[in-house]
Amino acid sequence: MKKPLIALLSFFFIFQTLPAQASVKWLACSSGLADATATAVTIDVSVSGKCIITFKSGQTFTIPVGVTAIDEALIVGGGGGGGFNSLGGGGGGGEVKYRKTSLSLSGITQLKITVGAGGLDGWINSSSSSWTLGENGSPSFITNQSDSLIIKAGGGGGGCGAANYQLSSSFSGSAGGACYQGGAGRAAGDALIDPTSGWERYANAGGPGGAGGGGGAGAASTGFNGGNGIALSGGTFTGTYGGGGGGWSGGATGGTGGGGTPISGNYEVDGADRANGTDGGTNTGGGGGAAKWGGSGVVKLMYSIPNYNQTITLSSLGTSSKTYPYSQVLSMSTSGSVGSGAITYAIAAGGSASSCALSNSSATATISASTSGTCLVAATIAADDYYNAATSSALTFTFSKASQSALSISSTSGSFGTPITLATNGGSGGGLVSYVYAEGTTTCTLSSGVLTAAATGTCLVTATK
Repeated sequence: MKKPLIALLSFFFIFQTLPAQASVKWLACSSGLADATATAVTIDVSVSGKCIITFKSGQTFTIPVGVTAIDEALIVGGGGGGGFNSLGGGGGGGEVKYRKTSLSLSGITQLKITVGAGGLDGWINSSSSSWTLGENGSPSFITNQSDSLIIKAGGGGGGCGAANYQLSSSFSGSAGGACYQGGAGRAAGDALIDPTSGWERYANAGGPGGAGGGGGAGAASTGFNGGNGIALSGGTFTGTYGGGGGGWSGGATGGTGGGGTPISGNYEVDGADRANGTDGGTNTGGGGGAAKWGGSGVVKLMYSIPNYNQTITLSSLGTSSKTYPYSQVLSMSTSGSVGSGAITYAIAAGGSASSCALSNSSATATISASTSGTCLVAATIAADDYYNAATSSALTFTFSKASQSALSISSTSGSFGTPITLATNGGSGGGLVSYVYAEGTTTCTLSSGVLTAAATGTCLVTATK
């Protein structure tokens, strides 16, 4: 018999790997903050694409993923407390350092923020009738995760506290007003040995109406206003910081952050001296006036919100050769900057084959179709805290019938005069088998798959499935 004719059936794959870009998603500007409550920080998003964090108290700030630099930074030490006596000076303003250029965070995973407290005010000890000086404010500083210093701003000197200022080599804020024209002619606080390159530094001496935060001084029956402090300019940040407190005697009002009002009478009760005057402004680093507390310092940071795009690519197709209907095992690989969301598969619109189906939609999937045509499959990575969901370009699978296995006629001999019912081996699928009589050395007839020979000899038959 001749070899059977076999209908050739084929299966093709076509795929493409065009990534889809995700939109930006940012969880919040509170990301990385150990304490995001209103008493600890103020969060400002008024500048497009920026987070501005004002630290009112200390905490550890973990650098959010994708943040590589601080765009602007401000650090102000605590203001000095106002002195107490008839010639008491106002407290000096805290040192102000402002950086308007980028501060690289290379190698830095955390910023440890310390916000300096304002100095306590002076008071009278009723039992000993002794006067006390205003206390120096505490410094503010920023260190990294290894406690290495990045920047520091000194606290302001206490009112009537020139001696305190002179004795403290680490003090770097504005000198407080001393008794009798308080700090007049004195230099600004000692410069700390710290990495201040790129920072603008403001710290001025005390004295009557000391400019840039110097504490006001008291003189007999005469009070002096404190300096107005530093009004920020040339950058994004606004506000006035580090103002000096006004001296006690007379009508001194003080500058930003502290002021004094006239006080008269005898004070025999602890704390009664605090009935008048003005505390230094909270989180301004202002000095206290007229026996009042210095204001606490502040730290402000601004950084750009990272622009996160993630790429997802459908790839690594298997090469198994199952027969029609065909199933193909898929796997997912991702590249580029991707989030942590779960990956799923789905049939995309636009395919021409009917009954396109995925066996599951998890990390791996099996695609199949029951007719010839195309099936489109897309992969999606779910959103997480830092990324929106992203969907890949659709991957195209083209289905057509596969090649059958070899086909042969199994009934190849018999007796003439006795019909032979033809049968086949091999082939694939459930297609019908048909037979065609070609020629032979004897006369044969073929009807409905039954072959009859009239005499001894051969008959040539072709089977097609």
